[in-house]
Amino acid sequence: MRSHEFGFHVSDIAHTAGPLLGDDWRAESGAWGTCGFLLAPDDEEYTIGVLDLGPGCVDRPLCVQDAHGDRRVLPELTIADTLDEIAHVIARTVRDMR
Repeated sequence: MRSHEFGFHVSDIAHTAGPLLGDDWRAESGAWGTCGFLLAPDDEEYTIGVLDLGPGCVDRPLCVQDAHGDRRVLPELTIADTLDEIAHVIARTVRDMR
């Protein structure tokens, strides 16, 4: 019997945040749902992932990175937040990065 510790994958965040950015945005999933991609109408790409802070790290915050390497770390988000709450923060962050 499998148990699921989390109710959604990181890629689900991209698919939920995409429509918040507009109808002309697309979302795609990374391998195994471990990351997500938001694609702007001008083909600018934003990657949503978990920041890898090295072995032994307990808290691994979400981050958003654009194609130019600009990265925003979002330590205010936690696994206690809902998918919708996280998606709204991601959408706002992507807007700020543009």
